[in-house]
Amino acid sequence: MSGKKTTHYVLIRGPSYSSLGFEAREEIRTGIRERLEAGGIRFLEYPWVWDEEDRCLLLVGQYEKKEDAFWWIKALESMGFEICIRTSLPGGDPTE
Repeated sequence: MSGKKTTHYVLIRGPSYSSLGFEAREEIRTGIRERLEAGGIRFLEYPWVWDEEDRCLLLVGQYEKKEDAFWWIKALESMGFEICIRTSLPGGDPTE
């Protein structure tokens, strides 16, 4: 075993970007940011990715142990966000 630690990425899963132009994609991202801010949450940086289904994903946390993210996930879900947890990000890790 390599001893490499697993990172659990917590992401807000937005709607599909499929067939959308830049302006429509930006409206989706703005809507998610505004919903977070309405709940009192603001990030210094908003790292956006998209998944294999061309859905918008916002990275909102990284944890060594998935259990450590439990309350953060519950808070985001209580705000109506769909959350997914991944051990890798779409496109792979460019540092590997």
